[in-house]
Amino acid sequence: MEQTKNNWIIKESVAVNIKDGTDQEIRDQLIELLANNPHLLNKDVVRNDVIKREQIHSPRIKDTIVVPHATTTGVDSFCASMCIVDHKKLYVLVVWDAATPRNIKYMAAIMELLLDPKVQSKLCASQDNDELFEHIKETIHKYKI
Repeated sequence: MEQTKNNWIIKESVAVNIKDGTDQEIRDQLIELLANNPHLLNKDVVRNDVIKREQIHSPRIKDTIVVPHATTTGVDSFCASMCIVDHKKLYVLVVWDAATPRNIKYMAAIMELLLDPKVQSKLCASQDNDELFEHIKETIHKYKI
């Protein structure tokens, strides 16, 4: 299993060939991708907590960026999954347990990098999961996440 420095996103939790659908359908696909991460304890708990968070605030940042996120007991650490839809939309699921230090710092850094047009273009241009993960690792290193 290839992973980032802090092991919060792994190669098996990213995908470029996700079929377009509603934000909720893609969120569920992101949760399935997250199931590959060893930090996931219970995907049903994660799903419920993310849905509760979505009822308070939409995860849509802009037309091309959607970031469902929540604090949850369904994971034991900060972790994420990512997918690209039609090489133009970024979806990133981010979840963390209440005890994760610096989770706000991580979320802020992720939002900053996702809003960078150059990063968006580079990630969306990925042709396969391996290339996407390499771009993620490079970006994470640059932003020191």
